[in-house]
Amino acid sequence: MRLAWLATSATTRCRSTSAASARAVYRVQMEQQCAVSGCQKVLFMVTKWSGDELVERREA
Repeated sequence: MRLAWLATSATTRCRSTSAASARAVYRVQMEQQCAVSGCQKVLFMVTKWSGDELVERREA
């Protein structure tokens, strides 16, 4: 099975670190990634940083 990986930080475009809400915002991008790469699934991660320190990570 071919997989793709998409990671983003919690920004104004994606204010919540909830993976479910972020997934909805980035759905079109993930669908495009599948179409271009031929992958069947996308691993999605939202992170929140304080300077260089990782504060929170959510995966879906």
